[in-house]
Amino acid sequence: MQNKSELLKELTDVGHLFRKILTRPIESNCKVNVKPSQKYALIALSSHSEMTMSELGRDLLVSKQQLTIIVGELLRKGYVERYLDKNNLRIVYVRLTEEGRNALNEIYTHVETGLSSKLDLLSAEELDALMSAAVSIKKSLEKIDENE
Repeated sequence: MQNKSELLKELTDVGHLFRKILTRPIESNCKVNVKPSQKYALIALSSHSEMTMSELGRDLLVSKQQLTIIVGELLRKGYVERYLDKNNLRIVYVRLTEEGRNALNEIYTHVETGLSSKLDLLSAEELDALMSAAVSIKKSLEKIDENE
């Protein structure tokens, strides 16, 4: 096992390069006008039929105040709906609307189109290595996330 400090530096560098080279340039030209925090909320909600505001806040690692603003903007755009638990009015649920699913699909399509041209710069062997590394990193991060 290599030094954990070196691993953390490499992961931090990967995150920075991913945002710099792949994410930011592509997001800036997307037809769906959402902030990154709103996009992450849509992504989180897409893998659940519904989430409580508390669950969504924990998933996004944001405060209640920040989450209220994020969800409020998504509500205004018609991408989510919010409703109260019938048995406990203190619990607020959020779920994607059809319009929200369509917006998220548009974001995915835009990102895929933008990434495709960048990935064309790599050879078949480099693409295979990148895929293997991405799968490995994802599995490791999911394992860590499950134990949080």
